[in-house]
Amino acid sequence: METKNNSVLDNLKDLIQNSKQIGHETIPLYVLEQYLSDEFKSAVEKRNVYLHEMEVWKINAPLESAKSLEMFKAVLETGQTAIKSATLINGGAAVALLAFLGSSSTSKDAGLINNLHILNYALIAFVVGVAFAGITSGLRYISQAIYSEVMETGKWRAWGNCIRNAAIFFGCLSFITFLAGSGIAARAFCSL
Repeated sequence: METKNNSVLDNLKDLIQNSKQIGHETIPLYVLEQYLSDEFKSAVEKRNVYLHEMEVWKINAPLESAKSLEMFKAVLETGQTAIKSATLINGGAAVALLAFLGSSSTSKDAGLINNLHILNYALIAFVVGVAFAGITSGLRYISQAIYSEVMETGKWRAWGNCIRNAAIFFGCLSFITFLAGSGIAARAFCSL
């Protein structure tokens, strides 16, 4: 507001200086009134625009905040669902393969016995996939703990991003090990 006042005063000084330069020793009151009236109208218009913008902001701010919160919740839920999916598919595949290996251990079929060691590699891939899903879950927790600290103090943002990226990496590895284990198991079953 001080800048506006200085601007009005500067303009008033210029008006007086210009009047002096052209030989006037007085300024007609109607000219001064007109000038002040124009400045007042301009100030009122700017104030009204500012007040309108503030009202719009007061309406939009809670909506934007709610939208951001819902997006954050959706991201968390999606991450949690991905971790559960990785754990479920790798764990389920490991259990199914263990059940198959257990029932096949008494078999006398030479083709099956020759391919059992290949199925062990598939089992290892599924177990590693479950481990990667567990690591992802732990990293997700640490990342969120760091981000909550960032919101309060503003520190650790880089660490939070790094750990979040590591969680994404291990989550992807969990799905990749499932695909690898499935491929190994399929190769072994096709050889039976």
